[in-house]
Amino acid sequence: MTPPPPIRIEAFRHWLADAIPVQLPNKPAREQQIKVAMRNIDLTKLLVIYLSWRQRLITPRPRTVTTRGDVKQHPRWSMHQSEVEAFLKKVEIGDDLTPHLSRRVFNRGYWPAAHTSSGNKWGDKDFMLNVLGFQHFHFSSAIDPNGLAVGGSDVLFARVSKETFEVLGLFDHSVFSMDDPSTMTPERQRAWDIHQDMIEKETRPGAVVISNMISLSGHSTVTVRAAQRVAKIVGQLDPNLDDPEFFRRQDPTLPVLTNPAWVMDHDRLAVQQGSQVIRVSAPQLGN
Repeated sequence: MTPPPPIRIEAFRHWLADAIPVQLPNKPAREQQIKVAMRNIDLTKLLVIYLSWRQRLITPRPRTVTTRGDVKQHPRWSMHQSEVEAFLKKVEIGDDLTPHLSRRVFNRGYWPAAHTSSGNKWGDKDFMLNVLGFQHFHFSSAIDPNGLAVGGSDVLFARVSKETFEVLGLFDHSVFSMDDPSTMTPERQRAWDIHQDMIEKETRPGAVVISNMISLSGHSTVTVRAAQRVAKIVGQLDPNLDDPEFFRRQDPTLPVLTNPAWVMDHDRLAVQQGSQVIRVSAPQLGN
């Protein structure tokens, strides 16, 4: 019989399960049932789910904005220019972009059916982000009662890093259509063509390219490996947290921790006691 996990690790699983959004406004009992079930998911798998969701969020910081060569020539640019430029100004100064994200970021961080053999594995994941590395944004300056940008017919696609925000194009929502796996809508094909063009321009001649690799679960292998690293650190360090002086011996400026808990600080593993947060790992994601 497998022994139960240490109390701190079990509490960490509960913390992760509570942090990952699942919202069913009209089915509160089902929502609670899912949350309870999430607390029993293996730590590594739960970290994969958490990091896959967390990479959809953009850490507020100033970024240099660039636009792909032909973006401003597309008819949608002139249609939305004033709103797009106002949105990009927010990007440049480091405003919080959370209101401009997909609504699924806030209500579908995990969905049980996406983790079954017969379910749609993309039900709680961002296909375009995992496969192509493209984030999408609702660029409207109008904010709804929930604090989110009003969703229009078009969205802005970008490639986002810690320092840069590259605008790739404006698309209508048919870019997300996956109804027929044998064909692509023109908008979806345009996104794939941009991705292919970027790979060709950024790869030296003769080099072998392995694009974003995806696990059978639909998560990127980068996310899976990051989760494995974090779980390994937790397993290795957790026994040391019984010693209140452990972190202080590493750094005399740190406090004595008598009741520390594992948490994630954005995409970094951390230990928290009260308002004191000690980061344990390097950043695991790219934004």
